[in-house]
Order: sequence, then structure tokens, then C-alpha cells
Amino acid sequence: MRKTSMAMVAALGLAACSDNSGSKAKADELPPIIGKWQMESGKIAIAFQKNGTLLTPKGNGTWQARPHEEPGEGFIGVISLALPGLNPTVCSYKFEANHLKFAGPNCDQALIKDTDTAAFIRVGDAPDTAETASADNTTDTPAAITSEKIVGQWESPSWKAGDQPVFVRFKGDGTLDFNGTIKWVNKGEWLLLESGQLQVITGGETRRCDIAYDGKTMNLSPASCFKGWEDMGDSISLEKQ
Repeated sequence: MRKTSMAMVAALGLAACSDNSGSKAKADELPPIIGKWQMESGKIAIAFQKNGTLLTPKGNGTWQARPHEEPGEGFIGVISLALPGLNPTVCSYKFEANHLKFAGPNCDQALIKDTDTAAFIRVGDAPDTAETASADNTTDTPAAITSEKIVGQWESPSWKAGDQPVFVRFKGDGTLDFNGTIKWVNKGEWLLLESGQLQVITGGETRRCDIAYDGKTMNLSPASCFKGWEDMGDSISLEKQ
């Protein structure tokens, strides 16, 4: 399998943390992320609304957070972001000295610039209305992913298997066809879980991945949730055909 165009989006590999007692953080123990946050420089402000809307100076998008499932490096949550005109991405986040910190190879596209880590200070409640964080930006919020929107054929603009683009065809009956590095592994089953994760059974193995979706592009992290896609890195972006 070879890469043929722009470097595909790399989403951060998921990590988690334990509390001071060594026990795993639970969802109801996570500090609240809902609200308005601003970088100390004052240059960028973002807001997380209860309804899953994300307000940024670049326009409105969607967000979904959940606790980390495995220990590591102080990050307590994973957040999927989808913003207009940007590839969907998955970031890790943590609270440190009253700061909300994000990290991930693509968080600079979604939230910040010129760095892989950003720290925000809470400056108030999130607006109740879907106004943008920038007065001159009126971009509509993309719809959240649903099973109905997953059904169809998706292709990678960056990866090929032989002479064909890497693709997966999700069928309405819960089955799928796809191509990869293992020729005999080309069929499977799929299910969109209530957690927002995609469960995939390929090559007799059940795996799960996070989804970030912007209305056209779907980013799956990790790409290895499909057996035979292990060499594609931490994530793969697919465009609906």
C-alpha cells in the first residue's frame, strides 16, 4: 500500500489518565468542558455548548467528548471536532492549573495555530444560541454522524491499494466491503455505537474507532480498526462518493 497525495490527517492516539489514587477517571468525575474558553493571549476564544455545538472564530462546528479508556500522560478525555472547511480531527484534553489543554497533531487546524498544544482559560458560560465566535462568520453547523449518513461508499484521497483508492462500502444491512493489504480480508460488519464510536468486524476481529465528521469527510481513528489498514498510521480520512 502506498501514499499518493497529501499527507493524510493524523489524529492523536488515544491516551488516558488516572486520578491521584490511581483509579481510572469516570465520565461523571470529569471537570466540565462546557463553557467559553480563551487563550491567555486573548487572540482566540472558543465555546462548547451543551447541544454539541462548537463555536470558534473560524465558524461553528460540532464536538463530542468522552473519557480516555487507557492510562497515559495526564490526559483525561478525548474530543472529536468537526469544523467547516477543515478535516475532522480527534484531540486529547486535560485540565491543568485551571487551564484546559488540548493536544494532537491536527488541533492546530481546528483550534490554534503553529503549535501542537494549546491552553485555554475559562472566561464564562457558553452562549445559548448558535452564534459564531466571530461576528463576521456565519457558517452553518455540520450535522452529526448517523448510521444513515455512514451508509454508502467512502474513499481515501491519499491512499491506494494497488491501482485503486482505498475504499470501504458501508451497507444498510450492517455489512461492508473494503480493500486493504490483506487480499482475503475484504468483507465485514459495522455498527455505530451509542458512544459515537464505530465498531468494525473484519478478518474475524472486532475493533472500535473514533469518528470525526464534517458533513462530507469522515476521519477514523485509529485506521487499524479495519484489519489490513495498520500501515496507514493513527487515522485515515475518507470522502463519501
